[in-house]
Amino acid sequence: MFKREFLEVTEKRGVIVAAICDNCGKENKGSKLPDDWHSFEAHHNSWGNDSVDSYENYLACSPECYIELLKKAFKNFHEYSKTAEINGMTIGFVKKLLEFYNGK
Repeated sequence: MFKREFLEVTEKRGVIVAAICDNCGKENKGSKLPDDWHSFEAHHNSWGNDSVDSYENYLACSPECYIELLKKAFKNFHEYSKTAEINGMTIGFVKKLLEFYNGK
């Protein structure tokens, strides 16, 4: 048998207090991602079940920062050309997109 008492309990939890751009470091206070920011991920499936370790998440505060982070993700994942995806795009499409952008 257990004796039960009702006591007040204080608990500390980690909570999101700001979004920070992974390119420029700009900080936006609050627990929600601003509408004009973009969150995306990159990953590959070349390791089978262990591929979950390859997931990377990025936060971009502007189109300029998005392109820089897209370049970084491409550099990190281009060797997995058959199974990599960045922001839902195949690595081959990301390569063409960056070539197009750099051609401007």
